[in-house]
Amino acid sequence: MGNRTSGEESAHKKIIGIKGKKPLYRVLRTELLNQYKGLSYYAPFPSERDISEQYQISRPTVRMALELLEKEGKVVRLPGKGTFFTGNRPYVDHQLAFAKGFYHDAQLQGHTTKSKVLFQNIEKATAEVALHMGIEEGDTIFRLERLRYLDGEIYSLTNSYLPLEHLKFLLETDFTDTSLYDVLSAHGITPAKGHQCLLFEPAGSYEAAVLGIGKGEPLSVMSSQMYAEDGRLIEYVRVQTQAYRVRFEMTVGNDGDMNLIR
Repeated sequence: MGNRTSGEESAHKKIIGIKGKKPLYRVLRTELLNQYKGLSYYAPFPSERDISEQYQISRPTVRMALELLEKEGKVVRLPGKGTFFTGNRPYVDHQLAFAKGFYHDAQLQGHTTKSKVLFQNIEKATAEVALHMGIEEGDTIFRLERLRYLDGEIYSLTNSYLPLEHLKFLLETDFTDTSLYDVLSAHGITPAKGHQCLLFEPAGSYEAAVLGIGKGEPLSVMSSQMYAEDGRLIEYVRVQTQAYRVRFEMTVGNDGDMNLIR
């Protein structure tokens, strides 16, 4: 494999030194987990070639180690994209089960979240938005578009559409580190029930550019209509997330009563 650097020589000796009776690929698998256990969920993982060069181990052996890690759910390998680390605790999206929103759902699981506000102003409702809000196409509404980050990594693109009655305090709020639902609740507006729809669609040019993915890659798209206790519409929202990253969990019963959320 050519001349080794001192770092490569050290890494190689470490692997060989602890090999014992275990197959080399299993020893490498353990070493890789120990070395990269601090990576955040879905962070890029070294390539097969990089690992081979670092440890001076044949690529077939490295491939077997990566295959084992993938089988164990520690990494995911995406053709044409690379390998990504999934060994640390993933964020589980409970937005199909509880009305607490992304901000608090992430925090309760020990994750950090921030938002980059892309749009925060009034606009005319499109036909699709008008249909979901029960208004006329062209009616004026408030739209809040945010790029949501999870543990420092881009997670989703969220567009929230709200009636103009809440315009003043929504325009004045900095949503970088603030939950929309916290702001609404502070003004006596609390989500009580809702309707959710989950589907998958290819990313368009805009979504691909903002989320940093390829055009046409699959997105999970969750749309929600949230209502107050008295039946007033609070928000219509579309959340677009790279399909490979999202994981949903919900609890269901047989009483026909479901808590739907955003």
